Amino acid sequence: MYDLVVKNGKLVTPDRVYEADIAVKDGVYSAFLAKGSEAAAKEVIDAKGCYVFPGIIDCHAHLNEPGFEYREDFETGSRAAVVAGCTCLIDMPLNNDPSLMNKEIFDLKMGRISKHSAVDFALWGGIVGDYDSQPGSVKNNMDDLVDLHHCGVAAFKGFTCPNGDLFPTVNMGNVRKALEILKPYNALCGFHCEEFGQVLEREKEAKAKEGRTSDEKIRDFLDSHDVWTEYVATKNVIDMARATGGRVHICHVSHPMVAQVVKDAIHEGLKITAETCPHYLGFTEDFVFEKGAPAKCTPPMRTKEDMEKLWDYVLDG
Repeated sequence: MYDLVVKNGKLVTPDRVYEADIAVKDGVYSAFLAKGSEAAAKEVIDAKGCYVFPGIIDCHAHLNEPGFEYREDFETGSRAAVVAGCTCLIDMPLNNDPSLMNKEIFDLKMGRISKHSAVDFALWGGIVGDYDSQPGSVKNNMDDLVDLHHCGVAAFKGFTCPNGDLFPTVNMGNVRKALEILKPYNALCGFHCEEFGQVLEREKEAKAKEGRTSDEKIRDFLDSHDVWTEYVATKNVIDMARATGGRVHICHVSHPMVAQVVKDAIHEGLKITAETCPHYLGFTEDFVFEKGAPAKCTPPMRTKEDMEKLWDYVLDG
């Protein structure tokens, strides 16, 4: 007898969607059964009309503990994940105060979130550029990366664009150094790729304009983060992977031109992976004009043509 049978659902597997029943014993899938098999079980769930997915792993989650629990803490965020069918969160090292930059902060964070997460979780560690560690001193966290790796972080994350004081931007020297340090450990380094100088200069130009309407300000935001900022930063980071032999992950690719750069690097044999996000595949920049701030993200959403073309890269792997 099985512990649980989920019947009459449409099973979603890597290669197809089909109708079948799932039997569970001792907390794991035990058998995929023909629809209507009437297998004996202690509990039966009728999933008629529903799709049945494996537990979703969200590899790019931004919860806000420690530091900004009034937005969302690990308890509320992980409970929301369960409702959405997500059984594992891999939490980013920022949107925290302090950001996850060293072993001490890792221990602090683990001491808080491990008490009340409703799902399995792992943590990204931070790669940060120069910051004020004490009055009159400036440093980055290159000396902390190996310790963070030994703590058990799943991967590392850095930002190549302006990102505020709590998670300082990395330059290409930081990127190269981090990849050199972490290569012996085969550690993965992910990067938010938008080129610092372009973003900063275009923001400065936009802020100097007077009398802008709301729609004009939205246009200024989109133009400050256009595809060329993403394209240049992605190429630079990939070049650092080429120089060092390190493992690189390109976060939230928003545009087919950037996806092609990643694809070329993969075909070259570099250790490159990438991700995109549902909003780049289902929404366009028109949505930003419609919704305003709730639709604001960086890189921003692109044109309808870009969105449709990006699907080609998803579908070919």
